[in-house]
Amino acid sequence: MAFVWTKLFDTLRELAISQNIIKPGCSQADTTIKMRYYYLGRYVCRAAYASLMGVSWSPRLGNLLKAFLRGERTAPMDVRYMERPHSDPKPVYSEVFSYLQSLYDSVAENTSLG
Repeated sequence: MAFVWTKLFDTLRELAISQNIIKPGCSQADTTIKMRYYYLGRYVCRAAYASLMGVSWSPRLGNLLKAFLRGERTAPMDVRYMERPHSDPKPVYSEVFSYLQSLYDSVAENTSLG
């Protein structure tokens, strides 16, 4: 999934460079120029461009756009997919699981063939 966002980031960046919104090698973008979106050589609106790329505009694609306009070189990390600290299971979960498993084992049919 990260590859898709990186490729989309690069595509948006190249589009901005082709429209002189970002100068190659320059870290700041010209925010007075409104970006136009093209797909297969045809002008499309922002929502259609996002739909054709297979994503919704808000919030992820908007964050990609803001990132390269700020001069960042890579796509920002999506914190929803990062490992969260302190996500170890609580001890009570294993006790509940053991209790429910023992209930299941006592009521379930014996399926062994023998």
